Parts: sequence; structure tokens; C-alpha cells
Amino acid sequence: MELKFNLYNLLIGFGMLQGFIFSGVLLARSSWKQANKYLGISVLFLSFYLFWVLKYDFGFQKQWIKLQFLPVLFLWGIGPALYAYLRFFFRAPLSRNQLRWHFLPLLLEQITFNSLTLLFWVHGWEGESLPRWGRVFAWNIFNVEHVVAMVSMGIYTGIIIRYLRKYPENKLPLRLRGLLWCFLLLYVVWVPYTYMDVVYYNLGFPPSGFYLFYLVFAGLTYGIGFLGFRLRQDPTPTAVPEKSKAPTTVTNQMVQLAEELALRMETDQWYLDPELTVRSVAEKMAIPANQLSAAINGVRRESFRDFVNGYRVEAFKAQVSAGAHQQETLLGIALGCGFNSKASFNRIFKKQTELTPAEYVRRVKE
Repeated sequence: MELKFNLYNLLIGFGMLQGFIFSGVLLARSSWKQANKYLGISVLFLSFYLFWVLKYDFGFQKQWIKLQFLPVLFLWGIGPALYAYLRFFFRAPLSRNQLRWHFLPLLLEQITFNSLTLLFWVHGWEGESLPRWGRVFAWNIFNVEHVVAMVSMGIYTGIIIRYLRKYPENKLPLRLRGLLWCFLLLYVVWVPYTYMDVVYYNLGFPPSGFYLFYLVFAGLTYGIGFLGFRLRQDPTPTAVPEKSKAPTTVTNQMVQLAEELALRMETDQWYLDPELTVRSVAEKMAIPANQLSAAINGVRRESFRDFVNGYRVEAFKAQVSAGAHQQETLLGIALGCGFNSKASFNRIFKKQTELTPAEYVRRVKE
């Protein structure tokens, strides 16, 4: 059987390839901003859906039947990945436990699909030899998977919209708004297609019969990846700015809170987390974020960021004094101390010490 290539599936394939490239770049640069990791995962999952379609449309799956058992669908993780991206982007990261719960459906999806593969393998890859319950499972799993995916994405779309209401629209970067509109439009066109494919064709609707949908899908996937890639270069944070104005009265409670924070910062080394925020610290200490911010501003007369960066600078100095710069680059040491980029490290270090990192190292050597 010959493979089938035409202008339409080649364009869709190009969009898929661009999605893989953007997801790879975002994942590779996730150390610059942890939010990029989750956006990269979301784009990767969307691209794998196109791969799942094209392996059939190109004719690969008809020549190599076992390709249908390739685990390339990660539909139940698209919504959670995008939501996690926004939380980290707005410096309100999800905890590890929260992330586990959000991505649990994705794990269940993979367990279910690979159970099907195992079932076919045990019965010699012949569908007719499956037990009755196995045939029911095999013929309906993809329908259930796609329906649950649409429900999941709908739920997370609602969660994202609700979460974004706390931020005025004019506070959102233009590229972020474009990215979210791409995702929303993708979901809007995906739902009716999935409904028609599941209800009327039992997921047997040939891609060649609806190339327009897949072209739109590929274009929007490319748009999400491209806008996310460009957005990572924006230097301005999008979270609600912290108030640095000192309160008029410093109470004993504020002093005790500031002392407790300093102790926890030293013993637990929270400053090593490059995504640390006043909200995440407040959650760790089980107090309101505005109360913690007021204590820092009032007692220490500095912002939360300056307070945390002070510990990072001191940690860098300690590493240099211990000779770490002889085995590792200065940037590597800085990233290990909680800084998230070379530019921010150089700026903050110069601000707090009036020396560049290289100048400080030379003084230590002297």
C-alpha cells in the first residue's frame, strides 16, 4: 500500500513539526522561567494529537498496524498543563501535591491506553481473539478518551477564566491574551468536531474529509507555541505588583513575623526556589500574603523581592568563598542560589554590592 501525501496533510505536518520545535525550545529553556515548562508540555500534547492523526492519514498505520498502539495521545493533560502555566506565569505556583492531583487524570489515561496495548499483546495482536469484555473495552476506549478530554478542557477553560478575573485585562500582556484566545478558539472548534466524529463515525471519520479542521488546529497550535516563545522574552512581570510602601505603625506582631520569616528563610532556604513569591511563602507560613508583605515592608523597610534577593546574594558570596567558582561558572552558582537568569543576577548583585560578580570574585582572590 502506498503512502499518501498531499498539500493539506503536508501543511498540517508542518504545523505539527513547528509545535514540536516550540515545545522543545520552551522545555529546554524552562530553567529561565518554570512556567515555560508547562506551556511547552501543553504545546507538546497538542502536537502529539496531530501526529496521531497524520500517522493514519499518511498511511503509516495501514502499513504498520501496530502503530495504533503507540501511546501518543495525552489529551487529559492539556488543560492541567495550561492552567499550571498560568499559575507559574503569575508567580502563584501550584504546590507539588496540587500538581500531582491536576495531572492524575493524565496518568490514568496512559494506564488505560497501555492496558489496551497489553491486552492485545497477550492475545497475539488479534482483536477477534479478545474476550467479550476486551472487545467492548477496545472498541470504546478512544471514544471515551476523546469525550473525557473535551469535558476536561471545558472544565479547565472555566477555571482559567475564573482565575484571570482577578487581573484587569489591561494588565495582561498582549501576547498572553493572544495565546489564551488561540487556546479558546481551538477548544471551540474541537468540541463540535469531536462530537460529530464520536457520535456519527465512531472516530472513523477520515482526516481527509475534514482537512479544514486540522489546518485550523495546526495553525492555532503554532500560534500558542509562537506566542509563548515570544512571551518568555518579555522582561516585565505580569503579576499584580507588590506594594512597597511602609506602614505608618510597626506592631510587635509584625516584628515577630519578620523574625520568624528570617529564621525560616535561613533554616529552610526558601530563597533557593527561583519561583518564590510572597504568596507561596505566606502559604507555607499559613498567614495572609498582605500581612506578610506588610511585616517585611514595615520592619525591614524593603520589598519582598529585595529581602529574598539579599539571601541569594549572600548565598552566592558563600559559595565563592568556598571555592565553588573554581569548578563551576558564576552563572551556574547564581542559578543554584535561586536567581532565574543571568541578567537579573548581574543587576541585583551590582545593586546590593556595588560590584559586578566578576569584580567580587577578583577581590576574593586577592
